[in-house]
Amino acid sequence: MASVVDLEQGRAYEGRDDRRGLAAGAGWLLHHLLSFELVFVLFLYSNEIKMFLGWIPGDETVALGAVSIGIGGYVILREGLYLRGLFTLAAAMAFIGWALMTVGWTPSVELVKRTTTYLVTFNLWCVVAGGIIIANRRERVVRFLCFVAALALCLALIGVAVYLSYGAFRRLDLWGIRRVYLGWGYTVADGTAVLLCIALFSRFGTPKQIVATALFGVTAFFLLVGGARAPLLGVGFACVLAFVLNPPVVGRNRFDVPVAQALAIAVFVIAACYIGYLFLSGETTNTLERFVKAFNSVEDTSVAEGPSRVFYWPAAYRMWLDAPWVGNGLASFSMLFYGREIEGGHPHNIVLEILAEQGVVGLSFFLVFVWSAARGISFRRLRADPLLLAVIMIATTTAMSALFAKDLAGGKKIFFMIALLALRPPPRLEEEDEDEDEEAEAPSPRRRLRPVRTP
Repeated sequence: MASVVDLEQGRAYEGRDDRRGLAAGAGWLLHHLLSFELVFVLFLYSNEIKMFLGWIPGDETVALGAVSIGIGGYVILREGLYLRGLFTLAAAMAFIGWALMTVGWTPSVELVKRTTTYLVTFNLWCVVAGGIIIANRRERVVRFLCFVAALALCLALIGVAVYLSYGAFRRLDLWGIRRVYLGWGYTVADGTAVLLCIALFSRFGTPKQIVATALFGVTAFFLLVGGARAPLLGVGFACVLAFVLNPPVVGRNRFDVPVAQALAIAVFVIAACYIGYLFLSGETTNTLERFVKAFNSVEDTSVAEGPSRVFYWPAAYRMWLDAPWVGNGLASFSMLFYGREIEGGHPHNIVLEILAEQGVVGLSFFLVFVWSAARGISFRRLRADPLLLAVIMIATTTAMSALFAKDLAGGKKIFFMIALLALRPPPRLEEEDEDEDEEAEAPSPRRRLRPVRTP
């Protein structure tokens, strides 16, 4: 039977363990909260959450960018340069260099100053952060994605609460900032893609998968009622991507459907049933209503109201035909379309913008930039590396902003996500690639010739 002294020593030892556990947990939390990734996420989404960053002196984007550059410089000195990301940085600098050359023949006077400043500061820094710092270590990528998901969930909860209290989220003038619904929509879409990937690749039926699926439902509901169309479209494409990359295994007397594909199908079925119910009941959400209006404006341009992509995109195409090889010059669209420089006067499609302003040469440089980051991606690796698939899925939602909303000057997240595609492969796949390279470089063994006996 244990003595009183033994029991007291046991309780004291147990208490020390509890204290050690709490200290370790606090240290773990502090390690992540003081990480480079948290500061960079705040910088990357600073325009979308500026209403919560009023405590930062001066311009919040500039301040957070300066802090992230300082921390990122220390990380590079400590961890070194990631060679794959360095090649991506060189390709991005070539693209930006050509864009700066087109300043020589642009009609823009004011907007070109803003565009060049953003390209050589914010956008170039995002390439360094994504391709050299974060992509170099998979732990940093996981931490970045978790922070994005947490930020998206917070915005979705606030947005749903506002919607339930005041109605249409899109039409509300929140914090005196225009188009809050659009910035929040793209941010929530990024986090929704991360939550979807966690739900798809967690062990079936575990609490982790159940919680991730529930949180995915919250963020997806906000996208349905928030009013932004392209973010919801991006999440739909992310679901399709998960479906395509995990095909069913068909064999002899065997038909196995992966869990990821089954869940993706379930998401589509639930979404289709919900949307069908809304239309049959005569109700709809603001996002679906705007989709219908967009289809109507494509069929009949006379129903388009105000500035519309129905007018922007054909105009950008005609401008490209006027100067197909070298373009009309950086930030020239607004002057050529309106006859004057207007903030926000751009094609709302980054590919058409590059063609109209930088020509085929500029688009070629941009495609080389994308290829330099994505050249290590293969179908085999996507199926074996869920972290890379998560990056691809969030890049898909980001691509929607590039194709429907952003311009080069405001596209720092686009540059970052392209650079992040240079993610370091897991050690097992990296060793396999090195072995394949060694086998390809190894000389083929020569057959030894037997001596011929002469009589």
